[in-house]
Amino acid sequence: FATPLRKMPIALINKEKQEKMDSLVSEISSLYKLKYEFEQIWHEISEEYRNGTISFEKLILDDKIKIQNGEFEKLWISNIKTFSYDEEEGPIRKFQKFFVFGCEKNRFQIYGILDKKEVLLLDIETTQKEFRDIVYLEVFRLLNSRKIVNTLKDVLSKTIISTIRPNIWEKTSNLLKYTKTKFEEWKSNNDINIELEDLIFINNRIQELEVKVEVLVFEIYDIPKKDIMTILDITSTFKNTKDKILSNFK
Repeated sequence: FATPLRKMPIALINKEKQEKMDSLVSEISSLYKLKYEFEQIWHEISEEYRNGTISFEKLILDDKIKIQNGEFEKLWISNIKTFSYDEEEGPIRKFQKFFVFGCEKNRFQIYGILDKKEVLLLDIETTQKEFRDIVYLEVFRLLNSRKIVNTLKDVLSKTIISTIRPNIWEKTSNLLKYTKTKFEEWKSNNDINIELEDLIFINNRIQELEVKVEVLVFEIYDIPKKDIMTILDITSTFKNTKDKILSNFK
């Protein structure tokens, strides 16, 4: 979790809070298992059935050309917003870490971590939900690999997207559709009844539940808000997570 609360002395917990904690931890554990399985199925399906690849960087450049030529029906990326954070270094500015966050309306965002703060770098919208999910999966795979990723340019050039050619906008989404089919089969074979849309839903739900666990632990120890702020600062908790936790305390 975001803070090292597990190192704190054991506190006596009433039955209601204990049951709530058990429920949260159980759901988080189940979601991590589902997340791992979805990722594995995607990796297997995408690598087995693709017949081409394209870097995220080239996909963006190609789609810009398609917009200039009026080939809107061939687009993956319909809109991309770049947020200026350093005019001199731009996309080669080094960050300590990156993460990708899925949003509604076929959107996802890429953040860099700099001096304990999240910096929004890109906000991307795709023409289809499947395209958003595929790019998200491939960026997520890169950021969780052992590859060295220091700059936004690294993220864009080293993210390799599985495609089905010759026209990648026509049939590539079938890779994701088949992944979801196999994932549903796996869930059925393992008697798992949790309804899940995609990996974005799983990741966002895990983050939401982990915040609830942190809040519950702070409540159990009856820690004042000012001390909670100190703990979160010391443990370098991301600002977005910190704000969500603190919003539960007066």
